[in-house]
Amino acid sequence: MRPIRILFTFSGGSGHFRPLVPVARAVEAAGHTVAVAGSGKVRPSFEAAGFTAFATSGPRPSGAPAPAPERLVKVDPAAE
Repeated sequence: MRPIRILFTFSGGSGHFRPLVPVARAVEAAGHTVAVAGSGKVRPSFEAAGFTAFATSGPRPSGAPAPAPERLVKVDPAAE
């Protein structure tokens, strides 16, 4: 099998990143190239874990408010 490049990406913080780590490590162990993309605030965590890292946003300044809820996608539990 030819090696492939895989980009793991998500929205959220380290709680979204940590569950991906074992899968990403298994992909690397199989001989593939792995990179991770996510919020700029967790990019140092990606790099500390040994992955090539890409920030999908700049880090939010300390003390800056989270995005307004009306900007987030509303989930319809019945449709899910």
